[in-house]
Amino acid sequence: MKTMIISNKLKILLIIYFLLFSFGGIFNMFINGVGKISVQMYSLLIGAILFVPIALFFIKYLHWGIESVVIASIIANFYSPFIAPYQYYKIIKKNAHGIWNK
Repeated sequence: MKTMIISNKLKILLIIYFLLFSFGGIFNMFINGVGKISVQMYSLLIGAILFVPIALFFIKYLHWGIESVVIASIIANFYSPFIAPYQYYKIIKKNAHGIWNK
């Protein structure tokens, strides 16, 4: 039987990714439920486009290995932990205008 060794750095990065994704998921469910998904759609599209170049940069130039993919995922998933809570509070406070209310 072969054993696989997972570095502590990778474990910590995966925990950070999971925590950020879980935190943002709370706000995402509300935003999806009220149908105000324009900001989410644009942010996730930008994140998907940015993911590959960021991951390749970290792998090719910084030589971070497999951790590069997780770090790139954290960076590319900026909507959930940062923008979604802001949009949620704008909707709740009834001062969401423009794209925040679409």
